[in-house]
This record gives sequence, C-alpha cells and structure tokens, in this order.
Amino acid sequence: NIPIIPLYYNRTNEMPNDVTIVYIPGIYNAIFEGRIFTSGLETLRKNLGVRVITPPVYSACSSKYNGDIILNFLKDDMIAREKAKLDKHRYFIFAYSKGGVDALYAFTQDKSFAKENILGLMTIASPLQGAGILNKSDVPLAVFNLITDEPVPEVCKKKEKASPSITPTAMLDFYENKGKDLTALTRYYSISFSSGVAVSHYLMKATKMIAQYKEANDGVVTLSSSHFPKSFRAIDLGVVTADHLAGLEKKFPQEAFM
Repeated sequence: NIPIIPLYYNRTNEMPNDVTIVYIPGIYNAIFEGRIFTSGLETLRKNLGVRVITPPVYSACSSKYNGDIILNFLKDDMIAREKAKLDKHRYFIFAYSKGGVDALYAFTQDKSFAKENILGLMTIASPLQGAGILNKSDVPLAVFNLITDEPVPEVCKKKEKASPSITPTAMLDFYENKGKDLTALTRYYSISFSSGVAVSHYLMKATKMIAQYKEANDGVVTLSSSHFPKSFRAIDLGVVTADHLAGLEKKFPQEAFM
C-alpha cells in the first residue's frame, strides 16, 4: 500500500476496506454539542464508505487523561472486531484542536500499539506548540462552565484540567520528555486555520481581542503553534482561511475539506 496525502489509498487509488477513520474533537466540542465537522464526517461515511469512529473524550479533561481514553477505545475496538470475526482494521486519525495533543499523549502510552496500528495523524488547527491565549485567559473552560452540562470527572476539575495540558510551557515540556519517542511511530500531517477579526465567529472575535496576537491566528491557535516540531518531519498541508470554529459554519465547505 502507498500512502497518499492526506488519506491512505491502495495501488488502485481506491480507499482500502481495512482502514477506520478516528475523529478526535477538541475542547469546544461539548460547548457546541458535538456539531463541529459533523457534516464533513458524514460525507466520509456516505460518499467514500469509510468507517468513522470517535472516542468518548472529555472536553474539560487533560490531554493525558484523554490519551488514556483514546488508547483504550482503540484497543477495545480491535478486540470487538476480532470477536465479531471482522477483518482487522488500522486507524488514520483526524484530530481537531486539542484532540491533536490528546492523540500524541495516547501514542506515548503504548508506542508499540501506535507504531503497528496507527497509519497517520492529521491535526486540524491543533495547538501543537501550545495555545498562547491560555497565558492570559482560560476562555474555553470559562465558556464550557457557563454553557455545557457535560459531566466532568472530578479529577478533571483539579489535577487533570484541560487547559494546563496545552499551554506553551506544557507542550515544550512534553516534547522534551516524549518527543523522541513519537517521531518514528507514524506519519504526521498538519493543517492550519487563519482568519481576520471581521470574518470570525463572535466568540473568536473575543479571543482575538483578549490574546492580542502578534501573528496570524484562528482565534485560538497561531500559525506557528499549529505545526509539529521539525524533528517529526511532518507534512504541512497549508493554511485554510477560517477561524477556529469554522467546522460550525454552514458556509465552510466541510464536505470538500474532509
């Protein structure tokens, strides 16, 4: 099989029937009731006949906590398929926002599993170098607490809170300690979002005002923060003109994007 960006095709340029797409959402998923990129994912199912699954991660929990959930979810999926006498599948991960960091934590917790079963990780507007806005305000958590009624494990209200795991300092520490373990596990791809204030979602207008970014950004993640470290030899798929919540917008071409 030959990998072609960004999915995984066989020599006849058709989607193979042994690949499952795993979609990992970010912090804003619960705030918007799981609606981000839903139509794009449904297109993958209907138009390409691809199996798409989503681990039950928590918007309010740390990347380490969610990493455990992701890893166990994939292992359970493999066991369930084996028991049902279905063909073994490997996984290609689409990870939006903090979901990209969650996926990296999952890989570090079982490197052998990741190397054997993960075909690639595609991050979408992920704070791979940390979300600088968290140095000034924890906007996502504040909005989460006001709007959503998603149950939050007690540990995620204190020790395993989401935001501290994706600050620039936390990500720097993560790569210093785990980066070498990750580089050869799978193929890495990233795509970035960038938007002006005038065309952004009202919530992203607020985050831009709070953060006072000095570089192009999508309201949550700057362009430089949305790229993997050079040691990963990741493929940068470029920049889409969109804010961080583009997956909610009807005018955003989700079907074509996915």
